[in-house]
Amino acid sequence: MCLHLGFVANLIAMICTAYSCLSISLDYFLLSKSSMEVVTATDVNGKLPNHVHLFLGLRGVAFDGDDVGEGFAFDYDDLCEFAAGSGNIFVDAEKDCESCSSGYFSMNAVISLMIAVTLFFPTFFSQQLRMYSGYDVNCVKNFLTLIGFCIVLLNLNVMLAYFYLCSKESFYETPQMAFDGKGNVVSVNDAFYLIEYEWKYGWGLYALMAGTGFKVLDLLCNIAIPTPTVTRVQREQEVYETLVYIDPEDAVNASRNVSGSTSSNEDNNSTTNSNYMRGGANGDENFVDEDEVDEDEVDDDEVDDDEVDDEDEDQDVVDNDEELEEEEVEYNDEDGGESADGESYDESYDEVDELVDEESDESAGEEEVEYDEPYQQPTK
Repeated sequence: MCLHLGFVANLIAMICTAYSCLSISLDYFLLSKSSMEVVTATDVNGKLPNHVHLFLGLRGVAFDGDDVGEGFAFDYDDLCEFAAGSGNIFVDAEKDCESCSSGYFSMNAVISLMIAVTLFFPTFFSQQLRMYSGYDVNCVKNFLTLIGFCIVLLNLNVMLAYFYLCSKESFYETPQMAFDGKGNVVSVNDAFYLIEYEWKYGWGLYALMAGTGFKVLDLLCNIAIPTPTVTRVQREQEVYETLVYIDPEDAVNASRNVSGSTSSNEDNNSTTNSNYMRGGANGDENFVDEDEVDEDEVDDDEVDDDEVDDEDEDQDVVDNDEELEEEEVEYNDEDGGESADGESYDESYDEVDELVDEESDESAGEEEVEYDEPYQQPTK
């Protein structure tokens, strides 16, 4: 908000300062509308039928009156010549009539004012930069501060030089003066002309004062708003440069890689989806349904459990064989190696083996009935 206020103040300051430049002109109309000061001379004795107005500018003076001619203007370099004729009632002969000339005041004021107006233009662009955080840097702020001080000092130079070198050094300061018929200074009792002088500021001086004031306001707004801390703290600058700086070539390559991987992933996904739809619709043998794969995985778990049960049953059969062998050995020892029917131990042992084989065949048959179809690993 303060920067926007300063921008508006700077714009008004430039307009006012540019308007005061019209007082450089020697045209009567322009000088009468933009003079630094206006002196109104009135004859108390009535010898002068009308008031005479003197419009003081930066290069010359304009007169408005019946005695000197309406709309008459001339350069300060010709002021001494004018005073030597019939102008002593307006120009103080005891002072330096050349103090307003180009060798003292005129040239200095014109150059200072023109430079001040020119310096306004770069400030508008710099002020807009300060309104954006990414461009609000110390060099821009310092530049605006320096330019602002220069403009203020140049305007003050014009005003102070005018007051101390021109107006009060060439014209009458006293409110009343007495002259004879030839324009010589006399006493009031011998006066042919008794002139009263009234001084007042002109529009050009008002504009220059206003322009200087608004420029001071703009200067204060610029100084009051600090730049971001990243422009003053080195640690924040290092973090900013680490996070923000990217090599242009690396950025281009990264963008290409990202775009290429994204397009390839999209193509793969689209190809997979299309193959999936075609395989399911056309009855392809290699087509795999995710639901069926899940069911096959459950069947795998059941088959693994059955295999564990088979191993337990085989272990039980082995244990039974060992017990039968022990019983047969005891029986052989008691009966002298023969059974009650006169059969030898080897024959009894063969019968036991036949019984065990029959039991194992029966269990294998049950398993074959339970797993008639061989298990097929699901195809992925």
